[in-house]
Amino acid sequence: MTTETKNVAKPKVFWLTNVATPYRIPMWQWLSKSVDITLGMLRDPEASRFGAWTKDEIGVETEFFHAPTLTLGTRAIYFPNKAIRKMLKQDWDYFVLGGWESPAYFYALLVARKRGIKVIGHVGSTAKSSGYAGAIVSKLRAWFHQNLDWSVTYGTDCTNYLVGMGVDPKKIYTGFNSVDHVHFYNGVNENRAVQDSTPGHKYLYVGQFITRKNVANLIRAFGQIRQPGDTLRLAGRGDQQAQLEELAHELGLGDSVEFIGHRSQEDLILEYCKANTLILPSFIEVWGLVVNEALTCGLNVVVSQRCGIANDIEHMQGVYISECEVDSIAQKMAESRANWTGVRSNPEILQYTIEKYGEHFVTAMNVLR
Repeated sequence: MTTETKNVAKPKVFWLTNVATPYRIPMWQWLSKSVDITLGMLRDPEASRFGAWTKDEIGVETEFFHAPTLTLGTRAIYFPNKAIRKMLKQDWDYFVLGGWESPAYFYALLVARKRGIKVIGHVGSTAKSSGYAGAIVSKLRAWFHQNLDWSVTYGTDCTNYLVGMGVDPKKIYTGFNSVDHVHFYNGVNENRAVQDSTPGHKYLYVGQFITRKNVANLIRAFGQIRQPGDTLRLAGRGDQQAQLEELAHELGLGDSVEFIGHRSQEDLILEYCKANTLILPSFIEVWGLVVNEALTCGLNVVVSQRCGIANDIEHMQGVYISECEVDSIAQKMAESRANWTGVRSNPEILQYTIEKYGEHFVTAMNVLR
């Protein structure tokens, strides 16, 4: 008697999100080996601060919907259009929804409920980072998350946020929001020759120059604890740059503070090679993936307790959790400098791979099958 082996079709997955980010692309590519995945982008790619990624660059089947948009301050609210409605009518096994705050996501959830499609939420917000308030909004947000079949979160703060909304903790996988750690680890080890061996501690900031990032307090903190040879390099751009440059001048920090502009991912690897401590002092930060990168490259990090990543890394070597005020940031920067013993060769964060993160989604699909 012979046994005929049948090919099992991959589950068909539609992943709806605002925009393609360079951090998420490696995980989508990994997922595409296990599932038949199509990505749907609500935001016009040209409007993304991450760059206008093409379908070929993403490496996964992708549709750009150019969804109708309502702008409220720094927020964009997306509405379903004909292209989105047509996509949702196709034959799908699962939806993954990367947001809740736009009508487009509510529409997708309602379509799924009507058609019997299982829905997994990819959730990053925490109680500290959520910018939406009010009784009506809170009820809508809770209803949305309670009606998902499963949720995969960025980390523990996010999981606690969902549980506080009334989401069943048995329907949540707590992830660890990841970058391609191996890429950064290999890149920095291949470029150690550019490491700055001059005296002094080398501090680095990577991010936007905007209010919620708290860069002004970082510069003030550096001014408090600076010692001969210490430097602070600030990689990024934003509408506060002129004010921040003026602040550094007023504090008499001279050449010890340098604004180095936006850096590509490959250029950032060189910056991590030169640095000793990364600081992320944000007032509001959903996660803080630059911290992943810095830890992967063997650096110390000073991280505001308002960042989503803080509670998930506080046990790791070289991590200093601060408040957002100047004195606290300064204290932790000084502690990092005093305890610096060199680049770590085997950082703990390497265990949190994009594959491990992606497996949460595959496991959720298997549970819901």
